[in-house]
Formats: sequence, C-alpha cells, structure tokens
Amino acid sequence: MLLGGALGLSLGPQDYIALLAVSQLALAVPAAAGLGAFEVVVAHTLGGLHVDAAAAGAYVLALHVLLAVPVTLAGLALLWAGRDRLAGRPAPV
Repeated sequence: MLLGGALGLSLGPQDYIALLAVSQLALAVPAAAGLGAFEVVVAHTLGGLHVDAAAAGAYVLALHVLLAVPVTLAGLALLWAGRDRLAGRPAPV
C-alpha cells in the first residue's frame, strides 16, 4: 500500500489483497524459465483495477526492485562473510 500510494495509485486495501493473491498464484504456476510471469500478472491485474499502463509499469518495476534488491544484498553479505569457509580456509577467530 505504501508503494502504491507513493506512485499515486488510488487503490483500496481489498485491491491490494487481490493483487497479492493473484501475484502469489502466478508465482506458484511454473513458467518458462520463470521470467516475467510475476510482472505480467501484476501489470494485468492492475489494468483490471483500472490503473493506467504507465502507472502499472512503474509499480511493477518498483515492486520488483523492492523485492529483489534486499534479498540480493543480504545474500552477498552472507557470501562475503563466509568466503573463508568457501575457499577451504579456517575461519578467523
């Protein structure tokens, strides 16, 4: 809801719940290499909620970044922290 409000979307809580449900179902269905299924479903769902295409695209892009970047940074931090173990060296004490 915060992201939608920041982008000027006038959706109610029930719209965000529907968007969450549909997007999670899209992730559960196997897709060809998993590329773009989430984004396409979210964009089409927003279109069904009468959000214009430009705003829906901005929402999808921002949502993808907000979901992917923190996990990626956390993974890189954990990888960096365990680099000695991965290289077969004993961890520093």
